[in-house]
Amino acid sequence: MSRLMRIGTLVVVAVVAAAACVWGFTRGEPTPPPARSVDLDLSKLPDGPAPDRFGPDEPAAYSWKGEGDGLRPRVRGGRLETAPQTTGAAATYMTSRRLGAGIAEIGARWVFEAPVRPKGAAGRGAIALVVSDAIADGAAQPAPPFGLHLVVTAVNWNLAVKGRDAAQPLTVIAAGSFASPLAEDGRTANEIRVGIRGTTATIEPPDGTRRVVTDARIGAWRGGHATFETYANHGASDSRGAFERVWAHGER
Repeated sequence: MSRLMRIGTLVVVAVVAAAACVWGFTRGEPTPPPARSVDLDLSKLPDGPAPDRFGPDEPAAYSWKGEGDGLRPRVRGGRLETAPQTTGAAATYMTSRRLGAGIAEIGARWVFEAPVRPKGAAGRGAIALVVSDAIADGAAQPAPPFGLHLVVTAVNWNLAVKGRDAAQPLTVIAAGSFASPLAEDGRTANEIRVGIRGTTATIEPPDGTRRVVTDARIGAWRGGHATFETYANHGASDSRGAFERVWAHGER
């Protein structure tokens, strides 16, 4: 065999070997989940049980924390409502399946229903938008890490993140106050949306302002589950968030 033929044979063998190595490394890698979206307009739904889907192909799961009756969400008057009877804390969660490797946008439109304020009660409930990488076992509740945990009350908002250690508290990385409190009349709708690009979250609160927050943990702890939460420190007496529309868009 000539020297040129031997060199050509070695090149072919090397190329085939390299291709085999590449195939061996890539075939075991998980395929990124497809990007999906959810967008549920509750104002168009009849009164009744909470819908089990955001849309035709997107299931919705629910869970709640607290004592007593009234925590199970229902649609009434075009809103997803709860009526907790506990004097302690009450929370309800509406969660999507994984919409992709991350969430590119999450948002909601809601009202704060009028509170009942007995003497000594704090009186203000909240809604929260949560982006998580996991769901707690046996429950439709977000599990850390949280690349985004945004809480909104009638007077302010705060953005927090949380690592994988569930025992550690949330870390607030941005906050803002409203010049005028949001109405708690059960009629006035508010809307908030958050766009997420890498390590940056762009928040558009209901007061028309815009806040850009950059933090490495937003990207490091990103996830594909979207959760829409209502919360009250005093379930039976605080104002209550009631969602009219919720949405989230995943990304690969």
